[in-house]
Amino acid sequence: MKKNILLLLLLAFTANIYAQYNNQSKKDKETTEILPSKPNYLDLSEQYDKLSKKYQYGALGCATVSVGLFVGYGCMKDKFELKDGETKMKEKAQLLIFGGSACAALAIICQVYSIECKFKANKCLRLQVSENGPGLAYVF
Repeated sequence: MKKNILLLLLLAFTANIYAQYNNQSKKDKETTEILPSKPNYLDLSEQYDKLSKKYQYGALGCATVSVGLFVGYGCMKDKFELKDGETKMKEKAQLLIFGGSACAALAIICQVYSIECKFKANKCLRLQVSENGPGLAYVF
């Protein structure tokens, strides 16, 4: 029963993340350009910001899967078996631990890329308003 509840919770959580991502991507596709233009540094900053959000969603999903696999390992009743006087971990338990570790590593990598994209987004042109009026500033 616990496994079914955890599986439903995991599926609901990932479906919620997927729905939020799809809702955002539909809003982004509404604007289209007829003629290609030179890259604008303000648009480049927005592109890096969007890419950062996508990596962050990926990191969140991978972390969720990792936690689910580790909880599945924790809920197992018989994790070890005794063969010829030696205690060995069952194959299913090994797969759960390996899968959880791999997803945790992917989550960390996605989060690092997300932080890198945020830094790149902040190194572009930025509009600023001061006492003297509006202006552009290149932040590096």
